[in-house]
Amino acid sequence: MRSRNTRTAAATLAAPLLAGALAAPAGAVTAGSAADTASVTHGAAGPTVRYTFPITGGSLNLAKVSGAIGHSGGLHFYNLGNKRSLTVQGFRVVLGDAPRLTGYVPALHARIPVFDLNLNNATITPTSSGVRVDNVGATLTAGAATGLNGALHTSVFTAGLRVGTATVTAVLGR
Repeated sequence: MRSRNTRTAAATLAAPLLAGALAAPAGAVTAGSAADTASVTHGAAGPTVRYTFPITGGSLNLAKVSGAIGHSGGLHFYNLGNKRSLTVQGFRVVLGDAPRLTGYVPALHARIPVFDLNLNNATITPTSSGVRVDNVGATLTAGAATGLNGALHTSVFTAGLRVGTATVTAVLGR
């Protein structure tokens, strides 16, 4: 992964939408301010839960709509009924033909696809220092659903389960 002291298009979820509107070279994304974050919100029929994951770095090529952006933090899934748990951390947004979010599962010593990302309803709003991308759909992958059900001894997770929408707020470099 390349890095330099500029922040370029940390809004990885917006890259397919920005490709036609913004001529930007491949660039590096470095850890930045609190404004460089991605978050997922869930709560269509009840209370809203928001998770924020600071951007840690990565690289992105808007012209080819490719790249990956890393995030710190993670999620700890816990089954209250049987006290089984599973942690997924070190999220990475991967762009290309099938946008997705991967995560590292320490119990497996492996990185797995966790969420498929849907950019069809995404909106892009320029900010004074970069861009904000809203309404990126996130659904659970089949592998993640199977893994969560197995690790937690449950059957509540299904492939395609809508987990919420993602937002990226990013500072763009020069």
